[in-house]
Amino acid sequence: MSRSTPSSRPLSSQHVPVRRLGMACCAYLLAFAAAVLAWLALGDTVLGGRLDAETYGACALLPLAGLALLWRDVGDARRYTLHMLAATLAGPIVLLFWAGSLDHPADTTTPGRPVLDAEQLVRGAADVQDERLQAGGIVLVRAARFDDGTELRLTRFIDAYAAARYATLLAQGMPSEPFTDAGRQGRRLVGVGPTFVLIEQHGPDLLDLRARDMASGLARLAAQQVPAPAAPQGDRSASEPTPQWPFFAAMALAHALAFLGLLAWGSHHTTRVPARRGAPVATPEQLRARLLSLGRPGGPFDISEAATAEGAPLLRVEASHDPHRSHQITLRLDAARGCVHVHETLRVNGDAPRDDDEARMAPIGGEWGDWHGAAGPDAQYVWTSAWQATLIDSHRLQAVPLMLHAHHAELPRRHAATLDGEGVLTVLCALVTRSGWHWQPRLWGRQA
Repeated sequence: MSRSTPSSRPLSSQHVPVRRLGMACCAYLLAFAAAVLAWLALGDTVLGGRLDAETYGACALLPLAGLALLWRDVGDARRYTLHMLAATLAGPIVLLFWAGSLDHPADTTTPGRPVLDAEQLVRGAADVQDERLQAGGIVLVRAARFDDGTELRLTRFIDAYAAARYATLLAQGMPSEPFTDAGRQGRRLVGVGPTFVLIEQHGPDLLDLRARDMASGLARLAAQQVPAPAAPQGDRSASEPTPQWPFFAAMALAHALAFLGLLAWGSHHTTRVPARRGAPVATPEQLRARLLSLGRPGGPFDISEAATAEGAPLLRVEASHDPHRSHQITLRLDAARGCVHVHETLRVNGDAPRDDDEARMAPIGGEWGDWHGAAGPDAQYVWTSAWQATLIDSHRLQAVPLMLHAHHAELPRRHAATLDGEGVLTVLCALVTRSGWHWQPRLWGRQA
């Protein structure tokens, strides 16, 4: 007597789409990791275009995790699908956070060529003070005070753009006006009384002049042979790194769209149940009559006809008799494709929570309750609505004790009395597939 292992057990027709969903998720995780790795390698703002083993390992971890989940047993299709989608959703987000946390390389920009002569500028000064800084793009600060009371302050930046940016910040923080007298070009501070304060930019050099009046200030500039400023030139690319936010914004948007696409594709293919092989194909009238026959009085659910959609028979099934809870199933018979389109809607209307997930206001009809924290008081009453596409359990489907006749179906009362919402769906799916039609749940799309 042999015992088969999960890896050697052949896949059923229902498990093949589930495995395909896993393969699609793995392919997406590989493409996402490759995109992040390419950006790290080609970008000039992260790692200076140099990659190390840690970077390769972090990017490789994402597709490897997907592969580890891919080859797990698909016997429990729901758990398998949940794990694959959870990894596909969370993995790229974690990778983006990691990539954004990388430190920028040290600034190796070559300093701009100075315009002013720092020695000539302070020649004849009564007091000179120097200070070398390596922050904010400043490489030298030199201040000089002369006997006539005038002061000159030279601030040398890494390049002209850094100097222009600092001058702009000064102009925004202090009231000033353009100054163009005597061939000069700069900004004169206002609101400082008779004191003459002039700020000029000379390439990467920023010159601050303070004097008792304009005449003495201009005379000092002439005495120190300070040339008139040239037109401001600032090379933005030489000072400011390429911003990272466009890449992260684009990747986040792409991830959201890709995940929604996977969710839509997966909900369509993994929940589909093909018609039973060899089953005689019922006519739309026969299938409609068989479905309606299950909604007999006293049964576990009610089936009623609704307005037809584009000529296709439309049936509504209510799988719950609780006045505060509704599990409505809409069946649309599509004779052209030989399938029944299924839409599920769950509603809770002012009912008390029945489990911890509802008390924490986690989504109904899902297995994501553990992701919702308990920060806050539990709900006393719940109002909510959700759509879902249920993945039918193949073993439970095969065990449905259903007998089909030409225009009606028989289900043992003892079995019917034990049905919950999922059980109702399983019975309906068994009837449809054994009638030679395909069962196709849908999350989106028009119901009627």
